[in-house]
Amino acid sequence: MVLNEKDLRCLVINNQMRDSIKRLMLTKNHINVLRFVASRDGTTSSDLAKHQNTLVQGASQLLKNIHGKGYLERFEHKSLSGGIEFTYFVSEVYKSELKEQETQ
Repeated sequence: MVLNEKDLRCLVINNQMRDSIKRLMLTKNHINVLRFVASRDGTTSSDLAKHQNTLVQGASQLLKNIHGKGYLERFEHKSLSGGIEFTYFVSEVYKSELKEQETQ
């Protein structure tokens, strides 16, 4: 979906829309995470932490943040240690957009 600049400016001028746009904005790191998750059949915080060479807590917070913006779906299950673990998936509606962006 492509909006012309006039339509984009109208959205930015509207306070409610501007706040919604800010809330939905993604950083380059968020987009890289989305691409990583989309390339797999489910991703956990541990998977992302290994991929980014970072702490599991940081990876968990990052996935939770992107999930909160509505770009990821997640499913809860018990981990081997007995705790709760989430497996994240890119929402189907965004997979094609990510693939299209990769080809440009």
